[in-house]
Amino acid sequence: MPVSYSDVASLAFGSRPFSVREFAAKTGTLRAVRLLSEMKSRGLVERIGRGRYRILSPDERPDLRALEWSRVNRLLLSADLPMAWAGVDAVRVWTGGRYTVSPSAFLREFHIEVPKSAEGRWRSYLRSHRISSDTRRRIGSKVIITPSSHYRPSTHRGEPVIPRGRTLAMIRAHRGIYANADTLVEH
Repeated sequence: MPVSYSDVASLAFGSRPFSVREFAAKTGTLRAVRLLSEMKSRGLVERIGRGRYRILSPDERPDLRALEWSRVNRLLLSADLPMAWAGVDAVRVWTGGRYTVSPSAFLREFHIEVPKSAEGRWRSYLRSHRISSDTRRRIGSKVIITPSSHYRPSTHRGEPVIPRGRTLAMIRAHRGIYANADTLVEH
């Protein structure tokens, strides 16, 4: 596992405040200001004055999962590319958000179905917005793309989604995952 700048700063400074210049000297980076700005936006350091920072302890760090997951959701819906929610997201949409499934509290998978002809454009779009589609990813967020030659989306509550009948069939075929979610599916 690689060592990050956050790891180095934690070891070098502990809980004591430090300056940008000290950070640059300890880490050997020429991008100290940018790195500290990124670490601040990720909730790893706190700016305590002009050019002064301190490492936040784990219990002081904000939980940024909801912000990141909201960002990815917004970018998927605002893309000028054809897509429909599929899999667990189709169940979420058709149940009005009352039934959601996740493999972990630290991983949010977004399942989308796209026309086969749009798959390459979707992958480029995700890369350009720093959204992972790596199926091996186990934390953060990732988009699972299912290319389809029979792409026919529906709309429910203003969101593109695979048809209700396909969603019900998926729920009934996978009771171990979805239990009785079909009783929550809206018309």
